[in-house]
Amino acid sequence: MTLQTLYERWSEACARRAGLEKEKSELEAKHDAAVARGDAPDAIASIEEQLQMVDAKLIDINKLIDELWTQMTERAKKYHVHLEARQRAGRQAAEMAVAWDEFFVIKQEFIDTLEEYAENYGRQRQRWMSPPTNEPVMDLPPPIAVDGGADEGQ
Repeated sequence: MTLQTLYERWSEACARRAGLEKEKSELEAKHDAAVARGDAPDAIASIEEQLQMVDAKLIDINKLIDELWTQMTERAKKYHVHLEARQRAGRQAAEMAVAWDEFFVIKQEFIDTLEEYAENYGRQRQRWMSPPTNEPVMDLPPPIAVDGGADEGQ
């Protein structure tokens, strides 16, 4: 039986107890009125018998309420560790979701920067990487002369 089912049965039992207590108070008022009027002993005995039946039902329902409460507290204690672990896992999942959202924002900013770079410098880069042609390329710096390093020591 689940904790939810136990709670529902406990709530129903509490509602029945409230109904029985109301019925008992009505019967007691009816009994007191019958005694005050001096009704026949059989009528008073009938009301007393009804009171005893209601008292017996109240005792049974109180036992049921106590049993259900005990079962609910035992189950809550038993599964409390599992509930804490699930809550911790839920918090970690929520934190990871936030972290991934932030990562995707950063990733999108990086992609936007790369696209901007491609738009601004992509044409130049393509020309630099293209195979040489007979035409002079004006964008390239002049070649560096290599002496072999003999002039550097003087």
